[in-house]
Amino acid sequence: MELKSNKKRYSYLDLLKCIAMYGVVFYHGAIPWLPVLTDTPMSYVNYFIMAILSMSVPVFFFVNGFLMFGKNFDMKRHIKKTVHILCVAVIWGVLTTVFLMIIRGEYLGIRGLFQTLWQLKANWISHLWFLGILVCIYLIFPLLNVVYESNRKIFIYFVAIGSIMIFGNSLLNEMATLCTVIIQHPKMIENLNFFHIFNPFKDTYSFAFIYFCLGGLVYGYKDKIAVWAENKGTKIAVYSLIMNLCCLFAIGLMYSNFTDRPWDTVWNGQTTIFTLCSVMSVFVVAVRYKEKNAVIQKISQNTLGIYLIHVIVLRFMERILSVPLMTHLGVSVLYIAVIMMLSLGITEIIHRIPIVHRIL
Repeated sequence: MELKSNKKRYSYLDLLKCIAMYGVVFYHGAIPWLPVLTDTPMSYVNYFIMAILSMSVPVFFFVNGFLMFGKNFDMKRHIKKTVHILCVAVIWGVLTTVFLMIIRGEYLGIRGLFQTLWQLKANWISHLWFLGILVCIYLIFPLLNVVYESNRKIFIYFVAIGSIMIFGNSLLNEMATLCTVIIQHPKMIENLNFFHIFNPFKDTYSFAFIYFCLGGLVYGYKDKIAVWAENKGTKIAVYSLIMNLCCLFAIGLMYSNFTDRPWDTVWNGQTTIFTLCSVMSVFVVAVRYKEKNAVIQKISQNTLGIYLIHVIVLRFMERILSVPLMTHLGVSVLYIAVIMMLSLGITEIIHRIPIVHRIL
């Protein structure tokens, strides 16, 4: 049995976290301004980029599972960490709302503040849903870890059932919609639960649990995956990635045609089998990365801080910049990189303030 380590760093995980963080910031800061599906070639390129961004949050859950199942479990420390994340979510919910009120010059009042916090109001603190689900995962992690350690077959069974109920169900929706198009009686079939009362994974965020558990499974086979990647695995993974991104892009076009507006392949794509396969493919490609880049490692170490701060930075920058400037892809790519570095800088400053650093 492999001895688990709490201190070992994996360069490829740093790379994955860095890329995923950039994707999250890009989705929140650039996508709202980029023209998508406006019958121009560039708008379709932008929409394809959205398919790529669908991997961002799943990668975070995947990496978190990889690291959590790869550690020696300490119940007391785990409870403290769970409570800490819960407190961070609440504190930053309040701070973000207050800062956005100041930036926008909009006063919500005490009642509005509580409603924003409780409902995770869109365009305010809706991005904090990630921390809420992470807390939920951590609450049941001790049970998951016991099964993982004592009977790996049962753990695999749980992940397999969850994958079928979530990603399989999503695939059935897409296939059913495609069939209606083929028989020339087009009907949009989305979010239909084909397993009805026999599906224990009906919650919108259930996919996060499976990505988290998949990360744990991959941890157990990481060495074998690394060897396979060194041989022919990388080429297969690249082909798989391209194919799955194209499939998600095509599904998005099909659904967009039904709704007459761009179907969000980032949010909706998280439950598709195409994003699942893309995440696994990206891991296989990334596992060959063994460099120790200071910038990548610094971003990786501060992803939580960047995640919490980037919305405030984005909204502030949007008040002082010209919107047309951000409708160009090239400018947006550079703009998001600047937002990332600004958020990282603020995070580093907060970390150097006694007591206050605990809120990150």
